[in-house]
Amino acid sequence: MATGAIIGGWTHWSAVARNPVALTGLAVDLLPVWGVLVWGWDAVALVMLYWLENLLLGARTLGRIIAANIAAHQLWGLLLGAGTCAFFIAHYGLFSFGHGGILLEVFGVWQELEGLDTFAGAIGALISGALSTGANMEWVLALFGCWYVFAFIYDDILTGDWMQLQASQVMFEPYGRLAVFHIAVFVVAGALEFLGDAGIGALILVVARAAWRLRSAIHEPKPKPATDPVPA
Repeated sequence: MATGAIIGGWTHWSAVARNPVALTGLAVDLLPVWGVLVWGWDAVALVMLYWLENLLLGARTLGRIIAANIAAHQLWGLLLGAGTCAFFIAHYGLFSFGHGGILLEVFGVWQELEGLDTFAGAIGALISGALSTGANMEWVLALFGCWYVFAFIYDDILTGDWMQLQASQVMFEPYGRLAVFHIAVFVVAGALEFLGDAGIGALILVVARAAWRLRSAIHEPKPKPATDPVPA
């Protein structure tokens, strides 16, 4: 496979450089470097930050599902989208929070959580427990959230891409990220075992995450719809 197919050619990288979503996404992805170098974050804090980011991704997906249904069914799409969103919240929510609970158990945080006797309390405890793994993580997560709102408005709405969205496809897109996230957790754990330095392992995770974001932003230009030749 040619190197250009892996890292993208000049045309692709120049397109990324002109894409405000890609550039701001890179800036947001590098924010955790400050957490590692200044606030003393370790790989556990980063893993839990990226788990919390999965929830933000789910929230953006809800907006995309509604937009896709409106594009296909106009105002009736609001009703249809509400049903699809309810299914997505139940399925993706259980999957995500189950994964978060396992991570907190592995990292030894679960035992310290309070309010687990009710469903709502358990969800709040999971989120607060994840936030507790790194100093000032709520501020970084808030900036992540602002980026997801910006990406939704710019990438999906202002570009008109929402008119081309398919609800059935959009609903399952976040699961691919979750699969990558699972693999990343095991890779980071192995790297930490090999390096024996949590700080270096954490920085590697941040850089890998930023590189993945940039690589995801590189794609072939969308094909233009075919047009009939203009009669002479």
